[in-house]
Amino acid sequence: MHKKPYDTLSAKELDIARMPETAEETASLAFNQSIPREYGFGMRHIHYYWRRYAESELQLTQTRKFSEATTNYGAGLRLIHLAHLIKTRKPKTVYEFGTGVSTVLMAELLKEYGGKIVSFEQSESYYESVQKHFPDSLRETADLRLANVNLDWFGSYRGIYYDFEPPAEVDLVYIDGATRTRGNEESNFVYRRLNADLIRMHLAGTKIGHAITDHRWAIYPFYKDQLPGYNIKYSRWWKSIIIDPIN
Repeated sequence: MHKKPYDTLSAKELDIARMPETAEETASLAFNQSIPREYGFGMRHIHYYWRRYAESELQLTQTRKFSEATTNYGAGLRLIHLAHLIKTRKPKTVYEFGTGVSTVLMAELLKEYGGKIVSFEQSESYYESVQKHFPDSLRETADLRLANVNLDWFGSYRGIYYDFEPPAEVDLVYIDGATRTRGNEESNFVYRRLNADLIRMHLAGTKIGHAITDHRWAIYPFYKDQLPGYNIKYSRWWKSIIIDPIN
């Protein structure tokens, strides 16, 4: 039983959301704005044609069908990145925060060698849409979970995270959520929040093999502050923050 409607904040969380921005949160936003969105002309040209080539190599039937039935979203850099990681690292367990076409892509690749993905979503209506169109052949590979999101302080940062029990170990984590809550009018306003699921897993003792984000540059200072023992870098090539444990 969930304690509050999906995709909403509790009264305590609403109080947290309305509190003034901290100096650290302001700095994280400034860092986000400081990252150039594109390369200079020469590198942008190389990156564009490399992406076109990589997209042409990414031929996944179930992913294409799901995309056409829902978002009609093309391969894109994030899917190329995920496909590259799964093909090279062969993770057995993947945790994804924010369900979508990436879930189908990873499930399609993981099924080839028996890997599994657990994917969390906060929007009840979107979750139902995904369930409606999700390929039946991939349902044993993908565990789709509708989950509440919570907002709390992690040091000087407000973190938003899904309500779940962190696992003992996970090979790959993909962070594409949670987003701000839109489940009711009271919760649907812009407030400072950074994705804290990886932080919660670290605090719970989860052994994390590798993690990436979808863009989200503002998380970088948050992770640097809250994830001791990890090598954290941002990649303009992949438009991602990349997190690895320091061995």
